Amino acid sequence: MQNIESNHILDSKNPNNLQDSILDSIQSKNIFVNLSMWGSTLNERNIVFSYLFKQKVIKNVITTLDWWVFHYENDVSKFDFLYTNNFGEIFKMYFNEKTIKCAFLWEKSEPCVGKKFDIFNESIVSWMGDDSMKYFGGLQNFLKNKGNVAARNLREKPLEMGNITKSNKFSQELATPFIKILESNPQTQFHIILPTYPRLFWALQGEIFFTTWQENIRFFLRHTRHLRNVRIYGLDDLNFADDIANFKDIQHYSPQMNVLQLRAIATQSHILNTQNIESYFAKMQEKIKNYDVTAFLNAVENMP
Repeated sequence: MQNIESNHILDSKNPNNLQDSILDSIQSKNIFVNLSMWGSTLNERNIVFSYLFKQKVIKNVITTLDWWVFHYENDVSKFDFLYTNNFGEIFKMYFNEKTIKCAFLWEKSEPCVGKKFDIFNESIVSWMGDDSMKYFGGLQNFLKNKGNVAARNLREKPLEMGNITKSNKFSQELATPFIKILESNPQTQFHIILPTYPRLFWALQGEIFFTTWQENIRFFLRHTRHLRNVRIYGLDDLNFADDIANFKDIQHYSPQMNVLQLRAIATQSHILNTQNIESYFAKMQEKIKNYDVTAFLNAVENMP
């Protein structure tokens, strides 16, 4: 990792689908390395960030503030030792039944050595493929995803994150270590994106969920407003989230949103701050209120 480029993308999942051609066309002066971690929480990303900044001067970072990072955290004890310079700590990852068995048998099959990728022509982290693309394009395609049908239950039971532990800490406590990383690295420009979710997501989650999210974003803006190296971007005031055709489920948008986000970074537009956040929330809330959630619920009820 010491020799990787000085621009990085490190977040949860949606930017996994960023292709080099998209980045090149919008940020032609910078080469980015995509280190996105699927479903990652802030405490996971903080470990990687801390390691990166010890190894090299980082010029730019693109990351996200997903809704769950203020509520959940992961057990990092299973991988945090990888990001140390202690050889003994790193070596212990090989002391497990699977690795010892594969080494003893000198087995070179995929279960032992993993899948081979052409890192120059394949996106290792991308989830966007033929199976995912079939769920875009409209409500009928959206409902072909069985998980989307289950989304109707969000009104009775809020969304839970699989394999992630809900934190007993306050939202501010989860965000504070990340804010300290931002403060400690003024040489790095942090481009922080608020991911765009479909209006359906917010409509089903309800007002309390949305209000809590708003408070968390206000907190983050207040505590980073003094940092000249931090830019926070939000595109929920666009019409993109009005159309369910742009989403494969209630959390994953099409690559077109990645393009919009990168253009915002390149042109320094759609930047949120303590002065404009309330008008941003108001427009977003109006769009959610005007969204016809009954079309989705009726379609689910009438499914064979």
